[in-house]
Amino acid sequence: MTFNWGLPWKTWLIALVFLGAGVYLWNREHRLRLSAGQQAEAAQLQFRGQIVAEQEGKKDLQANRDKLLAENVEIKQAYEAALRAAPGAQTVGAARLDTGPLAVHTPASVGPAADSKSAGGAGQSRVPPSSTASQVPSALPPGGPVVSTACAVWADQHISVEVDALELKTKLGNALVLGTAAVYVDDPVRALLARGSFRSTFSLAEELARPPPPRWGAGALGICGGGGCGPGVVVAPPPVTLPLVGWRVESLLGAAAPPGAGLSALGAAWVRW
Repeated sequence: MTFNWGLPWKTWLIALVFLGAGVYLWNREHRLRLSAGQQAEAAQLQFRGQIVAEQEGKKDLQANRDKLLAENVEIKQAYEAALRAAPGAQTVGAARLDTGPLAVHTPASVGPAADSKSAGGAGQSRVPPSSTASQVPSALPPGGPVVSTACAVWADQHISVEVDALELKTKLGNALVLGTAAVYVDDPVRALLARGSFRSTFSLAEELARPPPPRWGAGALGICGGGGCGPGVVVAPPPVTLPLVGWRVESLLGAAAPPGAGLSALGAAWVRW
């Protein structure tokens, strides 16, 4: 078995092996340089106080998602509701965001306040301990007795807000954003004040539109040999991703008419990784 120009098939096979090895080494070098650049940029951004999303593999991302679901009942319920609405949606992002301690500021005064002692006992609103005596009125306000309230946070205390979020991608490419927000009082003991899921009626999410996936293509072809050159046509089917290794397989099919050889069919396939 020989090809054109009298070269045996083993020579073509060896040439193909060397070509594939060269492409593999080139791609590997490119990936290493890109990874090093990304890590250096991520370190600089983190040093400047930015939150950088770590790029994880599918297995690690699923583990982080499962951890969030195990620790947060509300986000687990939202995740299950999202899967019921969009079966087959895949998790493409997970985050736990925390503001850290936030100081509670004293709001502007909107009216007289009564201390529990001046109001005649417990069960009535009282002035935070940090308030001065001059802020406490000596008698009940003219409108009548003070309504009984409970103060969960005092001025000068610290609170923090924690957000758990997941991003899912549907089969048709739509993005689903779901999560919860929780408010904690941090001192003297960290305690949960309120937690709730994000609601679509009060939320808005946008992202940059992604280009459509590659479709069928067609073009002109020229083929040349020892007897001259001839025209042809070629079609390119959509690429296929191998499920186990994730390689992208591309191919083309064509027909050409080289001089003296009549109409000839040709085809080619290659892998991107």
